[in-house]
Amino acid sequence: MFATMADWGVIDSASAFGGPPQAPQDADELAACLAEVDREAAVAMLVGMTSRTLAYGLRGRYPVDKARDVFEKLITLLGQGTRWWTNTDRGSWSPVTRHTMDALVVGAGGGILVAVLAVDED
Repeated sequence: MFATMADWGVIDSASAFGGPPQAPQDADELAACLAEVDREAAVAMLVGMTSRTLAYGLRGRYPVDKARDVFEKLITLLGQGTRWWTNTDRGSWSPVTRHTMDALVVGAGGGILVAVLAVDED
């Protein structure tokens, strides 16, 4: 997961003001930013982070009903034993990117790893 985020260009090597980076710099630091959550919390987080912007809570990429439908289907495809982690509860978060705000949800199940990342600036 960390290598993918580095490829996406969302991992920083220093803060915008020249200080130390805010985002994790390796896989162990990324793992330390994530907390395991249950299926219901994962759905709520995925719906929330795609139906509302992180910074101002404005309308996001998908309407709530569409987002819920998409992520319920995804979770069903992954199966019952899927484990979920996130860096946020949408009230606070452990930064995982160089962006002002971010939300990451990772699911692992059925031999598949899924990561959904949303970022925003204020």
